Order: sequence, then structure tokens, then C-alpha cells
Amino acid sequence: MSGGEPIEPGWIRWFGGVMLALGVGCVMAYRKPTKQGIFITTLFVGSLISAIALLYEVIFVMDDSYNMLNTLIPAIVLTVMATLLWLSLRQSKEILW
Repeated sequence: MSGGEPIEPGWIRWFGGVMLALGVGCVMAYRKPTKQGIFITTLFVGSLISAIALLYEVIFVMDDSYNMLNTLIPAIVLTVMATLLWLSLRQSKEILW
């Protein structure tokens, strides 16, 4: 709007919608954790798949314009998040299922 380079806003809308849905789901699971195991499992699997895809890109995709930190940092964060979700699933089975 200020006259800069135009960007494709499609990825912003997709990312925002997913984050909003995950945020609402997390608040619902926090307020009533019983029988929310499938939601936590879905978060774990989604985080794990995203982390694997980003790590694959860091290891095997090499471009001239490739900036590894822009992909490596989210990959590390998603790996840590998937690990924490997996640990929480294992420790609170009686509550979530």
C-alpha cells in the first residue's frame, strides 16, 4: 500500500487461518483437557511432518539464493515443539484419552 514491492498475500492468509484455528483449539484443550488426545496428536503429527520437510530442505536443497537460517530456525523450533507434544502425550494419557 505504501508503494513497495508487491507480495503474494496467499501465504499470509493460509498461515493466519491455520494459526487462528490452532490457537482456538489450544485454548479449548487447555480449558477442558479431557478427551482432547486426538487434537494433541494432530498437533504432534503436523509439527513433526513440517519439521521433517524443513530439515529435508536444509539438507538437500541448495540454491544460490538459499538462506539456510530462514529454514533452519523454524525446523529446530518445530522439532522441539513436536518433542514436547510427544512427551506430553505420553505423560498424560489418562487425562487426554
